[in-house]
Amino acid sequence: MDKYKNLRIFNIVMGFFHFVQGILMVVLSNDFTLPINTSYLKFDVTTLTLQPTLNHVYDLRVGYAIAAFLFLSSLAHFIISLPKVYEWYVSNLKKGINYARWIEYAFSSSIMIVVVSMLVGVYDFSTLLLIFFLNAMMIQSNNNKDKLDIIHLWLYCRYSSMGCSSFVSLWFRGCR
Repeated sequence: MDKYKNLRIFNIVMGFFHFVQGILMVVLSNDFTLPINTSYLKFDVTTLTLQPTLNHVYDLRVGYAIAAFLFLSSLAHFIISLPKVYEWYVSNLKKGINYARWIEYAFSSSIMIVVVSMLVGVYDFSTLLLIFFLNAMMIQSNNNKDKLDIIHLWLYCRYSSMGCSSFVSLWFRGCR
């Protein structure tokens, strides 16, 4: 019996489940926003010095950002249910590799880590962008791990440490 027989149906069901959750998040969320800012140096002609300047760029509705995470998960479930993609997905699962998981997770978890960062007071656009992409890079280093067999375990440690150390470097930026 094929253990992947019902996997397509499961993914379609989960796709609808996440889609409904996303709609509920949009409908039930309030208008709570967090600012996204940039900062730069501006020359003050009065004091003849460079002064830090804060520029408000955008107010992010947190409920919509969380809904984006859910819609992205829904989209991933639907995509891996498509005929050609599903065949690729199952053939990789049979080899013990799940590329689809890591690709989707790189984006969805990056959205969530940015929202969490904003909830604790990180509003700088450049920092949020770095958090997003370094998190995605860290997740993709785990995607690389799926390509390895047990003989190449030392490579996994190398990939993992590269991804994690790049992400840890962000937190040193906030310790000034």
